Amino acid sequence: MKKTLRLKIIFENPTYSTWFYTGSRIFILLIITPLLITRYTTEEIALWYLISSVIAFSHLFDIGFSTTIIRFTAYAMAESEEKRFIKLENIYGNMNTIYLLLTFIALIFILANGFYSVVPLIEKNNISDGYLSFFYVVTLFPINFYLKRHDAFIKGMNYISLYNNWNGFLYIIGGSITISAILLHLKFNYIILSSQFTLLIISIKNIFLFQKITDNKVNLLTFSLKLREIHELWTPTWKSALISFSSNGMTQFTNIIAAKYLKVETAATYMFTYKLMSIINEFSWAPFYAKLPSFIKTFKERGTDAISNKILLKFSQSLLLLIIGLTFLIIIAPYIVTLIKSNVLFLSLNITILMMIMFTVERFIAMHSQIIMFSNNIEHYKFYITMSVIYIILLYLSIKSYGVFSIPVSYIFSASSIIIIITKRSLRLLNIKSSFYIRKYIMFYILSILMLIFILFLLNQII
Repeated sequence: MKKTLRLKIIFENPTYSTWFYTGSRIFILLIITPLLITRYTTEEIALWYLISSVIAFSHLFDIGFSTTIIRFTAYAMAESEEKRFIKLENIYGNMNTIYLLLTFIALIFILANGFYSVVPLIEKNNISDGYLSFFYVVTLFPINFYLKRHDAFIKGMNYISLYNNWNGFLYIIGGSITISAILLHLKFNYIILSSQFTLLIISIKNIFLFQKITDNKVNLLTFSLKLREIHELWTPTWKSALISFSSNGMTQFTNIIAAKYLKVETAATYMFTYKLMSIINEFSWAPFYAKLPSFIKTFKERGTDAISNKILLKFSQSLLLLIIGLTFLIIIAPYIVTLIKSNVLFLSLNITILMMIMFTVERFIAMHSQIIMFSNNIEHYKFYITMSVIYIILLYLSIKSYGVFSIPVSYIFSASSIIIIITKRSLRLLNIKSSFYIRKYIMFYILSILMLIFILFLLNQII
């Protein structure tokens, strides 16, 4: 009985269920990655990570509507039960129509990006089944893109645990199919197909989850385009979109540029290292991001005074998980890569430390940005644009001369132009004094990073 109760608590807790979903993905990737980097060529490995980046970049063409859906759905759930589903169906109908247009735009982009980066990589390195692999992506991507709005509705209704639990189980099943395909020595294009098919199954399942949660009170075939409501949704969305393109977009843009301008071996090494570090990054989201819908709901009802301390606690937990996780990865990854005789390497210590700082700065700014958006005040998009412009200019000027080293340095330098402004705006919303925040939190973050960097250099000298 007690064991059942403990399992129920774990699976119904948004943070634990987020870790379960992320953990299931990490578990599968920890199996797939060694198989991939030892059984396929460097060129195919580079193509694998490049296609992943192109897909991720193309998903940004929901132009911020995912985060808007989460916020407005959370607002709708704060209404009385009588008004709740009326507002929800209005949002859903508008999104059905809008996502049709967005899917078409995203498909054009993924094709254009394919000719810019994927096709040259395939042709230059004569990658077997490269074109067929990309064909599978182009075929399945529009379906997954159009259905992704259900993810946002489920999260906005604060059914994060249910979403994570189902997706975690399905990811394990789909990942097992991909692993089996690799073990059976199937061609590279089948590996791409199985990974994309897994996403399709998850997307379809989320439709049924949405129906279950709403008790079929929202008509899935509702298509509407109510200009007044669209204007209300669009006002914060286009600014969110610019933030997404200027943050997540820069990451995927960097991988595309790396594949375009660096040697294929160097590009593969960078994208492989970045992927491993991004897994740790995603795992560290849980304490903060799993609580976002409840934070937004409470803010709508009572303001931030009721939750400011809890927000800062979850913020710190996420950031520390990231720093500690990346430190552990930097220590063990080079030895595991050598042990399994990988066809790609893990980047050197100096560069990975800079990348750890890059990830920490990015996560710090992103979480403060999420806090600012509680109030639908998204005017800080201007600062994100400034940062991305500086980054792109620096990267283009330096990548040919300094290679991978230029990526984290360019990002850290560009992020320094907005970090103080974003933090101050976030603290103002939380009614927290800057002096208090610096004394209690910032100094602790800085000392933690310095201590872990010292440990990394010390272990490097000893080992």
